Amino acid sequence: MFDNDLPFLKTMYLATGKILRFSESCNNIEEIRKDEMRYDAIIMNLILIDEFNNKLSVALKKAYTAIDWERLAESRSRVSSESLGIDYEKVWKLIKTTLPHFRDDLEIIINDLK
Repeated sequence: MFDNDLPFLKTMYLATGKILRFSESCNNIEEIRKDEMRYDAIIMNLILIDEFNNKLSVALKKAYTAIDWERLAESRSRVSSESLGIDYEKVWKLIKTTLPHFRDDLEIIINDLK
């Protein structure tokens, strides 16, 4: 039923894992910002997650409500705006508090769909 969604979910799962791995040795956002490649990789993976979230079917989002899909869609606008740039503390909070649970929830959904 959700065969079209599975590739998007897997990519989101991998992107989340990369963000967590790229940030695991850092104690704060400033450590991430000092490493331009690490920082860019994290931001690009956040963008990827947002883009693929927008491609998921409404049916999947209704079937799997453990994830707040709407809040996830807003995460990009919460961490950045065209006029103010990136809110680094919100990025840090997203990495440390939201993404670990999000990745766990994605893993459950992916395994359920296999």
